[in-house]
Amino acid sequence: MFYLHLRQRIPILALAGILAAALPTLAQTTTESILYSFPNANVVITDSFLQASDGNFYGSGANGIYKFVPTRPGFPAPAQAFVTVHSAAQTAADPGNYYGMIQATDGNFYGYAYANKIEDGYATNVGQIFRLTPAGVFTTLYSFCSQTNCADGSIPLVQLIQGSDGNLYGGTLQGGGHGYGVIFRVSLAGKLTVLHSFCSQSGCADGEAPSSGLIEASDGNFYGSSDFGGTYSGGTVFQYQPSGKFTTLYEICNGNPTGDCPGSLAGPYSRMAESTAGTIFQFANSGSVYNFATAGNDVAITGTTCPSTDECANQSVPAPIAYLFPATDGNLYAAGDGGRYQQGVVFNQFADPVYSFCAKAGCPDGAAPGFVLQGNDGALYGTVTTGAAHGFGGIFRLQLSSSQMPVYAPPVNVTASNYNLLAGEAVTLDWTVSNAVSTTMQQCSAWLNGASYGKAPPTGTLTFTPASTGTWIAAITCGGIETGYATITVTNKPVATTTKLVAVPTTVPSGAIVTLTAVASKAAGTTAVPRGTVTFRTGTRLLGTTTLDQTGTATFTASTQGIPTGPYPIAATYNGDLGDNPSTSAPVTITVKKQ
Repeated sequence: MFYLHLRQRIPILALAGILAAALPTLAQTTTESILYSFPNANVVITDSFLQASDGNFYGSGANGIYKFVPTRPGFPAPAQAFVTVHSAAQTAADPGNYYGMIQATDGNFYGYAYANKIEDGYATNVGQIFRLTPAGVFTTLYSFCSQTNCADGSIPLVQLIQGSDGNLYGGTLQGGGHGYGVIFRVSLAGKLTVLHSFCSQSGCADGEAPSSGLIEASDGNFYGSSDFGGTYSGGTVFQYQPSGKFTTLYEICNGNPTGDCPGSLAGPYSRMAESTAGTIFQFANSGSVYNFATAGNDVAITGTTCPSTDECANQSVPAPIAYLFPATDGNLYAAGDGGRYQQGVVFNQFADPVYSFCAKAGCPDGAAPGFVLQGNDGALYGTVTTGAAHGFGGIFRLQLSSSQMPVYAPPVNVTASNYNLLAGEAVTLDWTVSNAVSTTMQQCSAWLNGASYGKAPPTGTLTFTPASTGTWIAAITCGGIETGYATITVTNKPVATTTKLVAVPTTVPSGAIVTLTAVASKAAGTTAVPRGTVTFRTGTRLLGTTTLDQTGTATFTASTQGIPTGPYPIAATYNGDLGDNPSTSAPVTITVKKQ
């Protein structure tokens, strides 16, 4: 247990007591599988992971930005593909080390790039914001330290989010008016505004060195934390109002031996998440859990320790690596250090272990997890940075199930009124976003075959008419990191066809060959040619079937060997295809004579 110094005397509440009434405890089982193993140390996802509007997963690392295409029934993309979308140029303009990436409502990806070490030859590079189009076009949106004395900040580490005003929000570890970091707003056009410079108050009471993610909560205000500063130098939790008012809500104790602040605590960590309206959670480096409300007298922050199970290996709550993800079972999930085998673990806000990695020798299931989120199928997806088939980590999938929830629903659930349309027909989409509690997660956009349909509410309906035949992917992307989609197939309306048959010759001696030529065509005024097959029969006797060529013609050679003499009416039947009705020709009589 740790304690915080509050700026007002507020009762401290136990974490379990806050959520126990709201969330039932379910016996949960997990099935883990590695979907893709990174081939070498140069192609590893370590610093971002999200599911984008095309339904694919995107991630970033030191050397590039990557796309993973999973196997998905009914989806037209190739199965199990891993593609490098952008490779770092390793220059001051493009140093790599991509971090904090999200997909904005304009469809582009935004994140940070910065040199790993100042002495690596990038002395002037103190971080930048990049834009990456889905096609892989990389540009620098903003370069930090562009102002005198780096008043605009340097070393961006506070993960980007998109605000309800369409701008991006984040923060830097250093720089600003006092050298201890800033929080900022930047437009998608690249105009940056510093909202607050840390250590602007005496003794850095407002905090210093923010590195964890912001959240725009359901009350419309932004919340975040700093690693250091405050009265006890253990960091702060702050609120920023869109009006420009900055307020330090809490000062975190760190090593103060007196009063209500015993022990020590590493600063706040992980992006915040809002699980129920007005209740925000965050993890600290030490593995402790923050929990506070945005309004009212029940505001509280508390901590918890690891349950006494062998999953915890007698250590504190696993330290999270990235962000908390609000899943559809009501829990918040994160990945971090520790676990039964001390090689990493996925856990929830109760610090309950969900899966411990490296369950077998050699860690074929991976180790050292980085990110975890919930995919369109309701399963958890994430990355591991070691282990798996080649020892360099990979992408994993965790299928969660319980007695009350055999299959977890996806966070963004998109359904269609009809999944198989005829050309010209309209379809209605309905969607709900079950984890859209915070304003951050309510920033959604609609996409049709990769083209933007504009901003979308977290619950809504959209009716549209596909402009062409083929497969249409209707997707809703929210919070810059999660996506739900529906796959719709559009075919041409069935049209009438006619089939004509010509036989050469029509009178033959027994044993001779007859060439049958059938031509299938559509109604007058239609230029398209029917596709498919034609079957030739005489009465009920099948002569054969052949395929139409690009002109709509099918040719079949029939032998009269062994056929009794006499007349034989022959007909050709076009068997139809998607959008084309079948048709049968008028019979043509072939007369077989004695030789």
